[in-house]
Amino acid sequence: MKLDAAFFDLDGTIIIHPEKIILDSTVESIRKLKEKGVKIICSTGRGITEIRRLELENIPFDYFITLNGQLILDKYEKTIWENPFPDRHKEIIKNIFEKKNLPVMLVEKERMYINYIDDIVKTVHYNISTPLPEIGEYDGATLYQVIAYGEKEDVDALAALVPDSKAVYWTSLGIDLIPSNGGKETGIKALLDILSIDRKNTISFGDGDNDRSMLEYTQIGVAMANASDEVKKSADYVTLSCKEDGITAALRHFQLI
Repeated sequence: MKLDAAFFDLDGTIIIHPEKIILDSTVESIRKLKEKGVKIICSTGRGITEIRRLELENIPFDYFITLNGQLILDKYEKTIWENPFPDRHKEIIKNIFEKKNLPVMLVEKERMYINYIDDIVKTVHYNISTPLPEIGEYDGATLYQVIAYGEKEDVDALAALVPDSKAVYWTSLGIDLIPSNGGKETGIKALLDILSIDRKNTISFGDGDNDRSMLEYTQIGVAMANASDEVKKSADYVTLSCKEDGITAALRHFQLI
């Protein structure tokens, strides 16, 4: 297989939680792929402010597809493509945020802030090795993602209040709400067009529900053993867990390193 681009989710794929560990062997395998001329691309639901705190300096990412495909940055963190919520959604989102029926976090390019924090928020952030967000107020800035925390029934009801949007689950206790034309596959398609790379020459790795569209879109989609059964159904191949260095195992299986 000719490979030009590899897309990697972070949490549960590269990063082991809650220990916040990245295996040296995983890093080495990704670096070997880079040496072969393959573009190494982060594809995550996280924003760049979170990514900076994850100590990823040893992984030679060329690009960052962040916020579930909503914002693409180059390795210098310069924006090269974006898909924010349209202005007509701002007042709706502002009202949801200020009513405080559920904990809701708003995500801008350089800022993430929440309306209030409860035990569910604390649990979710502990599980992904991320500090609790600051409590803030919305001032009308450009929004790329809305994160709601709570039981499925409650967050689904909240998501239904925002027209032309879709909910992407990344934990059983929360959703990422993005524009209906968004998703990791949308960001990947946009970047491939920019780089003039054929979709046939791509591979992706993921473990969460928000990775399903990515695994289905790339030529080869690899699900980690720690993924749910539904995620595994979206993949072409199931590798070992991230704790067992599933990335290296899959790259060797496909004879890419």
